[in-house]
Amino acid sequence: MGLQTGKGGVAGDGDRLLRELEVADLINMSVRTVRDWRLTGAGPPFVRVSGRCVRYRRADLDSWIAARVVRSTSEASRQTAGHQG
Repeated sequence: MGLQTGKGGVAGDGDRLLRELEVADLINMSVRTVRDWRLTGAGPPFVRVSGRCVRYRRADLDSWIAARVVRSTSEASRQTAGHQG
């Protein structure tokens, strides 16, 4: 099964590898924030393609976003407390 970054490609959309700029655009955050999250473990899981080359699977990003959906501010507070570490 081949993976390809870019539009279309061999892999299913969930397997598509995204650059950090694409991830930042999708979640409306800065690239710096995405990098900081990667360093602290607060962000979505990533794939280390080579020494300095990092990509994100679309399915992992979607799951990470889904895990952060809340219905109230009190629920958000509990969730944030549970994700520290």
